Amino acid sequence: MARKGQNICGMQFGKLLALTESPVRSTDGRIQWVCRCECGMDTVVPKNKLLSGHTKSCGCLAIEKATQRILDGVCTSKRHGMSGSTEYHIWENMLARCERPTAQGYKYYGGRGILVCDSWHIFDNFYADMGPRPENLTLDRIDVNGNYEKSNCRWATMVEQAGNKRPSEECRNGHNYAASGYSLRRGTRQCRVCATNRKLRAMKNA
Repeated sequence: MARKGQNICGMQFGKLLALTESPVRSTDGRIQWVCRCECGMDTVVPKNKLLSGHTKSCGCLAIEKATQRILDGVCTSKRHGMSGSTEYHIWENMLARCERPTAQGYKYYGGRGILVCDSWHIFDNFYADMGPRPENLTLDRIDVNGNYEKSNCRWATMVEQAGNKRPSEECRNGHNYAASGYSLRRGTRQCRVCATNRKLRAMKNA
């Protein structure tokens, strides 16, 4: 078993082969590794999630399990009769953005290592845990860096959800904060690249 400070290059974690350490840290400052999945997809995964066994694929493993459940007749729209409901569409979209690399928004969810717990790959379990969606509320994760699971999800207002978003990883000019560095000014992150460019322009125009 790999140790916390060990170089994991070339090591296998489930379907993932660790290739190289990523220059970009996770949103909570953890070391990340670029990994290649057996399905051919490359993905970036926090090292601690590889070591703990939390992440074992690019998301394809969960899709395979869900597909098998459907083939086994465990999860079918005929069984629960809610395939046209709002809750069912919310459940479908949750799975897609976490497990389908071609889905809109995947890079902000599955691409960041956000997973759907095994239990919630069956709609009946998701609905049993969350219940009917109250009017005007949306599915929200309490910890924006955590997974979709009963203990970390709630029905929330748009105002509550807007106040629970993770900070942007890029400034308005597209510079990555983790790679470029930043300073705090009145509680707001200031991109160092943009600050340097402003100073250079000011000197040139002086």
